[in-house]
Amino acid sequence: MKIGFIMSPQCAVSGMGNGVFVQASSWARGLRQLGHEVNFVGPREDGGFEAIGDKDVIHFFQHGFWLKPFIKRNSAQLWCFSPILDSTASIKLYSLLARLPLDRRLISFGPKLLNEFCCQCTVVVRSNYELSYIEKIAPNAKVETVPIAISIDDVVAEAPIRELPQRFALFVGGVFAERKNVVRLIKACEHIRMPLVLVGNEFDTDYMRRVNATIEQASVPVVRLGFVSKAELRWLYGNCSVFCLPSLIEGVGQVVLEALHCGAPVVTTEIGGPRDYFGENVEYANPFDTKSIVSCIEKAILEPPSPNSVAKMLSQYSAEETAKKLLRCYLGG
Repeated sequence: MKIGFIMSPQCAVSGMGNGVFVQASSWARGLRQLGHEVNFVGPREDGGFEAIGDKDVIHFFQHGFWLKPFIKRNSAQLWCFSPILDSTASIKLYSLLARLPLDRRLISFGPKLLNEFCCQCTVVVRSNYELSYIEKIAPNAKVETVPIAISIDDVVAEAPIRELPQRFALFVGGVFAERKNVVRLIKACEHIRMPLVLVGNEFDTDYMRRVNATIEQASVPVVRLGFVSKAELRWLYGNCSVFCLPSLIEGVGQVVLEALHCGAPVVTTEIGGPRDYFGENVEYANPFDTKSIVSCIEKAILEPPSPNSVAKMLSQYSAEETAKKLLRCYLGG
């Protein structure tokens, strides 16, 4: 089977620094292991796309206004669509906006366009949380649930050149994004006197400036590593005291899978899709409550999950196992 993956422009530009691209790459690896051809067909730097007419399946990743040229499909191919929903907007708001006559006045995240595009594709959601959104936004859409896969490569771990504290909490993600909740995480680490290591993008945003100000005043060391190599990331996961992702919302949390795979105790958010994946193997914090984050960090360190329990849970999310589920969607169940 020939399969074409079409990423949103944001994903295409960010590459492996973008979680959606990482998710798609993990699925592609699994599909290739099963003997299928997978190509990332665009968009290119000029906004165009590689030839897609020879593909049996076209799979779109991430919703947005960029999908508008595809809304009038004239292809007999199977089209699949992974909307990647992790907005802080409420389901009720999305549902309302999806039903308003906004054809020529779509707002930035385009709920009306999302409704229309879902109804001409097989929608592939990652969790019950995403399913609940699609059921409200596009109740007539055909929807399948396929989990994401573990994405971290089995490379030899390598310590970063920069000297790090002996004990530290670790965060991996978009430091600049308010949704990632880094300011509250810093304050939680101050409360328990735990140094914090930040890995990820630091674009200049209003929230990034708040993060910078909080770091300057923090009573514990906050080490900013930016991007790190795969080998360094594996070392950080394996040597941190606790991995923390207390986002305001997460569709799943790809980095949580990576951290668990490398043996780290984990704290993540209670809002969104994580509970569909991780069961009793992580601590779930209320991301709006710093005391809740503190409590979860302390519990994760003192009461780490059973390695057998983690291994059993992770076995469901290998590249090959998730690709088999995805393939059933492509073949019509």
